[in-house]
Amino acid sequence: MDLIIFVTFLVLINIIVVKYTSKTNMMLVTSGFVIMFLIAPITWFVTLISLGISTGNGIAGGVAGMVFGFMTFLNGIYYVFRGTLTRQQPENT
Repeated sequence: MDLIIFVTFLVLINIIVVKYTSKTNMMLVTSGFVIMFLIAPITWFVTLISLGISTGNGIAGGVAGMVFGFMTFLNGIYYVFRGTLTRQQPENT
C-alpha cells in the first residue's frame, strides 16, 4: 500500500515539474534542487513516522523512509542534470 502511494506521489511530482517548469533550463534546475533538498527529507520523515507507527517496527520504517527518500532525491538529481545538460530550444515567435 505504501509503495502505491509513493509511486503516485512521484508521478504527481513529475507531472507538476514537467508541466510548469520545462520552459527554461533554470527552472528545471531550481525544481530539481527543491525536490532534492525540500521534498526528499519530507518524504523520508513522513514515511519513517507513518510506517514506524503503523507496523510498530522502527527499523522497517527507517529502511522504507531511506529508500523512498533516496528515490525522491534521485528524481531531483535527474531534473538538475536535465536542466544543466540540455540546450535551450529557440522560441518561434
